[in-house]
Amino acid sequence: MRFLLLLACVAALAAGDAKAPIAWGAWAALTPGGKPLAVSYYNLLAGQSGGVELWCDANVNGTDMVIGLPGPDLAGLQRTMPRFGADIVRGYDADLLGRKTPIISRSAAARLKDGRHVVIAAIGPEYGAGGKLTELYPAVFTSPDGTTGSWKHLGTLAGEPERELVAARKGKQAFRFEGGSLFERPDGTFALYCGWNPGQPGGSRLALLTAKAIEGPWAFHRTGGKLTDLTTRLPASGWLFPAVYDLGPRGFMLAGGEKWPPTRIDAAISKDGLAFTPIAPLLTDAGTILAGSASLKSIRLLYRPETDDVLAVANPHRKGGGDAMYPLFWTTGTFTTAKPDPAKGR
Repeated sequence: MRFLLLLACVAALAAGDAKAPIAWGAWAALTPGGKPLAVSYYNLLAGQSGGVELWCDANVNGTDMVIGLPGPDLAGLQRTMPRFGADIVRGYDADLLGRKTPIISRSAAARLKDGRHVVIAAIGPEYGAGGKLTELYPAVFTSPDGTTGSWKHLGTLAGEPERELVAARKGKQAFRFEGGSLFERPDGTFALYCGWNPGQPGGSRLALLTAKAIEGPWAFHRTGGKLTDLTTRLPASGWLFPAVYDLGPRGFMLAGGEKWPPTRIDAAISKDGLAFTPIAPLLTDAGTILAGSASLKSIRLLYRPETDDVLAVANPHRKGGGDAMYPLFWTTGTFTTAKPDPAKGR
């Protein structure tokens, strides 16, 4: 019966008769400091004293950097100095193929309850060498307060992930860590949802890692002794560049692209952060953001419990854009379903 219900849900989504979970306002170009911003990987954080922060990675004068732009809102983001660069990476032993420092990619920032900041990212030799994809290795960076000059590279995800990485390297597999979403749970433990591909056929899995401390050791969530892929019961989409969002009483939402290059952003919801159910896509037409664009890289959300809506940033593909290939646009989204009663739980 469960399988039949899933098939019915998939058929409804394919037919386009499922209601979009979020209604978007008009999209506007993101222009911090009056200049357009184009990046591939980014996320949103609530500001420490109100407002919002956009975090991203970008190449600055030949070195990859992680940048955190604060502002009262997305229309008023301020350009600031990068928080840290790849020159703080220590102990990464891959051949950098002529680069002085590793790349930093798929970065996502989080602020912990004690004020510490964490960035989970992928580091590697190069984005591509001779048309062949190279390693993307998970890396953890921390700071006591998020300020420039205060960051430290902790290494990779210690524990089970590191052991699997060692095994993949011994097998000469091109490991690809596709980034993820970090949460600090109410009990003080940590959960990391991430695209995890140790070179096996079939592409990236959406794994869930847990730990009692950012430093680790981290352990995989497992089903029947095997590493759990949270997309197993979802439609056969790519879930590219996945992100998971805590929407308060609305539960958890998973979002990711359906193929490469993505032409839509698929979505699924969960009450417990483990069993996800597919819903209508978040976005199906990049042309509604940027005229003439047929694809986009990703979308990133920030849930605002006080207004029960989301801030959203997306980066449609601009043909022939060069360094401006993925310009950022922002909007506000409102849910198309009633807000659940918090007293009834998730």
